[in-house]
Amino acid sequence: MDYRTWDRELFGKHFRVELGRMAKQSAGSAYVQMGDTVVLVVANVSTEGKVGDFLPLTVEFQEKFYAAGKIPGGFLKREGRTGETSILSSRLMDRPIRPLFPDGFFNEVQIIANVFSLDNDSPPDVLGILGESIALNTSVIPFQGIVAGVRVGYLQNAPVLFPTEEQLADSLIDLVVAGTKDAILMVEGEAKEVDESILLESLQAAHEAIGRLCDFQADILAELDLPKKMSFVVSSLSEEEANGLIDLIDPAALEEKLFLFGKKERENALAEYKKEVLQAFAE
Repeated sequence: MDYRTWDRELFGKHFRVELGRMAKQSAGSAYVQMGDTVVLVVANVSTEGKVGDFLPLTVEFQEKFYAAGKIPGGFLKREGRTGETSILSSRLMDRPIRPLFPDGFFNEVQIIANVFSLDNDSPPDVLGILGESIALNTSVIPFQGIVAGVRVGYLQNAPVLFPTEEQLADSLIDLVVAGTKDAILMVEGEAKEVDESILLESLQAAHEAIGRLCDFQADILAELDLPKKMSFVVSSLSEEEANGLIDLIDPAALEEKLFLFGKKERENALAEYKKEVLQAFAE
């Protein structure tokens, strides 16, 4: 992908997206900026699916001291262990995208967000959600949707989008809301004792902001020659297929093998019966 940039003013913030600049060997990557906060998000996928019934999705949010312009002092100039903030930010990025992968897609997916620069007025966690959405949608990974996230506070009887740290100190609520243009997928945060109408008003404002961020992404994707999504083998059964498999099991025969006295004899009998049922199902 050739190097391209997009800029847009939203909610009193300057947003910038760069593609084709870094992590060119990854399946997808996005260099996103809000104010002076910069996050590079990369996405990769395995070529084969895992055995199991869940999506092996890993999201890592990596925040280093250098993002704030600080190098650890002392004899050992190493970063410490992953902090609580980074772990919680990883979860914020994981939850809104997990439901948007297709059913039966069990290929391993890894998303890593690296914070390059940080200012106190632009939170990197919600910027990571924007970056992962762009990275996934510009890759071969079969991701179904455009997502975005916003942080919202409530000051002077009105919702405030992307509040600063000073504003959050006086805010009645501190919510992170993520979703698509059509629906909210995740809400997390804390609040003082407030009326329900304040929460609803804040959620409405957050969802409208999410819609504008999704429109920004849609405009970017419309200008790109996107790669074809990878094919995958659905390893799970449909409800109809599962019912058909269950119908092939003889309860009496299964009970007979389950209650065999010898452990080895029981295991061999069950393995043989399983093989017979699966062979009959395949035919």
